[in-house]
Amino acid sequence: MNQNDDLMAFLVEDEIEEPYKNLYNYQILIADDDQSIHEATLLALSHMKFDGYPVVFHHTYTAKETIDFLRTHDDIAVLFLDVVMESEDAGLQAVHIIRHELKNTQLRIVLRTGQPGQAPELDVITKYDINDYKTKVELTLKKLYTTTYAALRSYRDIKVIERQKQGYKKVIDASSNLYQYDSLIKLLEGMLIQLGALTCYPTGAVMMIENLCIQDGMILTETEMIYDVLATTGRFMAYSGQVKDLPEVMTSCIKNAKEAEVIVISEKYIFAKHTSKLNHINYFYMETDQPLKNDELLKVFLSNAALIIDNFLINEIALEQQKNLIMKMGQIMEGKDLSTYFHMNRVSKIAKKLAEAIGISPYTAGIIEIGTSLHDVGKVIIPDYILNKPDPLTEEEFSVMKSHCEAGFQLFSVSNTDVMKMTSDITLCHHERFDGLGYPRGLKGKEIPLGARIATLADVFDALSHDRIYRKAWTFSETLTYIQNNSGKIFDPELVRILIDHQDEIRTLAQSYDL
Repeated sequence: MNQNDDLMAFLVEDEIEEPYKNLYNYQILIADDDQSIHEATLLALSHMKFDGYPVVFHHTYTAKETIDFLRTHDDIAVLFLDVVMESEDAGLQAVHIIRHELKNTQLRIVLRTGQPGQAPELDVITKYDINDYKTKVELTLKKLYTTTYAALRSYRDIKVIERQKQGYKKVIDASSNLYQYDSLIKLLEGMLIQLGALTCYPTGAVMMIENLCIQDGMILTETEMIYDVLATTGRFMAYSGQVKDLPEVMTSCIKNAKEAEVIVISEKYIFAKHTSKLNHINYFYMETDQPLKNDELLKVFLSNAALIIDNFLINEIALEQQKNLIMKMGQIMEGKDLSTYFHMNRVSKIAKKLAEAIGISPYTAGIIEIGTSLHDVGKVIIPDYILNKPDPLTEEEFSVMKSHCEAGFQLFSVSNTDVMKMTSDITLCHHERFDGLGYPRGLKGKEIPLGARIATLADVFDALSHDRIYRKAWTFSETLTYIQNNSGKIFDPELVRILIDHQDEIRTLAQSYDL
């Protein structure tokens, strides 16, 4: 067998692994001050292909030109770099800049020299981050091919690892984004969107819960062999409510899914079954228009999403229980003072509106609404003769009245859940002033929790614009003037601006909850 036959035998490489095919274009940079080296390298490699694609060549003739080129081309796979160009160690200096200044660690650098005595191989390979070191005389046609192929294969594998790393990062980011949703329906829709972004291939998807189905926060029982659709994309958007006629593939998958946890990723669809901690059986199905490659990434995402759904449902149950507790407290207040009950109701709705208007998430705005509805719950300890006194309070009576802030705080500070924490902050601090002259602790500015600052403004707005035992209601104009005059004193100036900007909506909202 002659040299050319030997070369051809080398080029008939085994079939490239399918996951690696067609991922990258492979480019080689030849950096040498000798034009004949460029020509010889091109002659030897001009017909070379890797992963089925021709290799693209670029040329530079000095170390400086090479660095400038690599500053704007970060997709070069292999660099054949001459040691001696404009100076005896120009190539070595270029290696240092590439690795340390440009921070290009993926580029495979093959150092070539015609004067090996000036840069001994052992010293160079030890001190410099290169991948191969060759003298120009030893780079025969076959040796140049093997060196290039080895370098390209190494670059390809590094890119695959980097792609997998980015894929896992994308899974983590996608899973994390699912936590932003504040309702189950939005969560499930978000799951479909995130998975679609992860695969880049979806044409449609449907998500269901069998046995127990939550729609708009309600739990519905199962009708025999009927499934409730919770979220859809693509052509499956026509599906809604309870359905029997599912796609044949999905029906078959459900029938075959005996285990509590099942994930199937085929060339045409993704199917997953998850049994939650609350014994909900979740089915996920997404069709694709071409084979999926990232099986492990998809499985990681689906597993994470299932856990997030579990936690979301558990948190919703806990939140509902806390809401029920707060409603019971509201009923206690209703029995003690009917006007106080309606005041609490109005103030909580105004507070929620203000919270939404400043861009707070719906979830946080909701717990501000809950907490504000009990801002005066501590008044249960205040004697009726003080609460219902039509005349101004004495200094001693006012001291007793102020104690309702600490009483409310003590009631709710026993738990650190979001709702209880917000409620304890509001009950304690809704009489603090922005200028620090309020009570019970004299907090100032943004030392006062945001929920309490919102509650303070909503509380005073409603109190002034409605009748009290000791005075008649102020007009809407008088109320706004008082609030504006006390911006930066009693009230957070930013919240005052928001209230003024939304005054018509807030006035209508308050009136809709009047006695």
